[in-house]
Amino acid sequence: MINRKTKVNKGATLLAEGTEFVGNIAFESQLIVNGRIEGNIDADPQGQAMLVVGKRGYILGRVSVPNVVVDGYVEGEVHAASKVELAENAHLVGEIHYRSIEVQLGAKLEGRLTRMTNADERNVRRIRDQKEIS
Repeated sequence: MINRKTKVNKGATLLAEGTEFVGNIAFESQLIVNGRIEGNIDADPQGQAMLVVGKRGYILGRVSVPNVVVDGYVEGEVHAASKVELAENAHLVGEIHYRSIEVQLGAKLEGRLTRMTNADERNVRRIRDQKEIS
């Protein structure tokens, strides 16, 4: 989960507390959100990208990232081809599609959980690509 030992990758991008971003984001390595994002967040579902939402982080939009760690607030559809981790301060509202999930005591979930299969992952990628075209 999120703690002082959380490894920050060399190619990490940080959205600091007090920073707001409106629009869509695509990344390859690691995105750490301690600010606010209103828009969709995408990474290659076949890669190892990781989204980390800190205690003060806020996301309103669709998330399609292989590894998602939440200790803040996320509202929208979440597709994690690998793993979702919800820390004790996490508040997630919406549909969560995951391969594996870890939930700490205190995390809040409002919505639906769906375990993904390999066919689901291909569909997520196809849907995401269609949305980018339109």
